[in-house]
Amino acid sequence: MRNYLQIFNDTLGPMGFDIVEGYDAAKRPYGGDDHGWPLELPECEFTEKTLVVIHFPDFVTIDDDGFCVELDKIEKFYGKNAHRVLITHWTHDLEKFHNGSLNFIKFSNHNVETSVQLRERFDEWKHILDQPRPYAWQCLNGRICAHRQITVDILKDFENGWVSLGMDIPLPQHQYPYDCYPGTENDDNFIMLNYVYGSTAVNIVTETQFYQPTGIVTEKTFHALMAEQIPIIIGYKGIVEHCRQMGFDMFDDLVDHSYDTIPGPGRIHAAIELNRDLIQGKIDLAPYKQRLQRNREYVLWGLIDKMQADFVADARKLADKLLPRYTP
Repeated sequence: MRNYLQIFNDTLGPMGFDIVEGYDAAKRPYGGDDHGWPLELPECEFTEKTLVVIHFPDFVTIDDDGFCVELDKIEKFYGKNAHRVLITHWTHDLEKFHNGSLNFIKFSNHNVETSVQLRERFDEWKHILDQPRPYAWQCLNGRICAHRQITVDILKDFENGWVSLGMDIPLPQHQYPYDCYPGTENDDNFIMLNYVYGSTAVNIVTETQFYQPTGIVTEKTFHALMAEQIPIIIGYKGIVEHCRQMGFDMFDDLVDHSYDTIPGPGRIHAAIELNRDLIQGKIDLAPYKQRLQRNREYVLWGLIDKMQADFVADARKLADKLLPRYTP
């Protein structure tokens, strides 16, 4: 897999764009909901071929009214030339939260890296795919936040599962404890936690974002799919639909996903209560084995091909829009 920046350049350059790179425009530390990511935006002289590419490798800041702090900064910075700026991003449907003239193409280097890293280390974890699954469910939570606390509080009454919540509820210390997660690479973490992923059938995934109007699908969901688990995704409203759009089988004939459109914490309660029998291991999952395998193969191989193809197709549309003489 080529570096994603090379993919950007090798795709957009031959189409006729003069690329001005802003791939590292978003800086740390994060400035919170009021300020978003600090931005160092490249300045340039604009021509009819100029394309400034600003890449967001992480989430962006969108409030309840749909206002995005970072996009507002970029639009104001480039002013009348904002239509010659391309935002490449991880966040789903980001273009719906912008009323200006910026351009958008979705591409998550994080998702690509998650798949490639664990594909290359497949021999280290493939054994978990064929071993017995004595536990019904898991719900692992490293960073403590409100929606994860609510989820864990509900699951405390469920038996035959693994649950963790940062340092408050650690995994058994004789194994790799989940409180070691901070500072650990995602692929290392997944492999060290194989004793959990390989022993459970259902994964209640508490994703990174919950209260935002849109967001990102992270390695937390990918790890469940790689481990051939039935995923119950608890994240921002509509995240399950976004997983479908990415091409994943979300087992709609097995999981009641009507919770996905419920606002606020009620979404958490519904996700668990509507799927209580599944979580408690009362449903035979043997008939779903082939579909679980297909999800795993797709996240390791097919999704990356789809992301690249989608990027090229969207880039062609952009070239047709901004470069009238462009022909594929």
